Amino acid sequence: MFSYRGWWVTAATFPGPGEANNWCRAQGFGPDNCFAKLVSTTAGPERLTLSRK
Repeated sequence: MFSYRGWWVTAATFPGPGEANNWCRAQGFGPDNCFAKLVSTTAGPERLTLSRK
């Protein structure tokens, strides 16, 4: 669940976090505005986000 106001989430399928972040770069999104985040009902909370900083 996202509890921050003003956030938009776009869901897409990628083979891995690197490919998701490459898509962000190709679309011209900055590292604070687009990054890889795994959405899962079975994975624990650790290491689900790969930032681009």
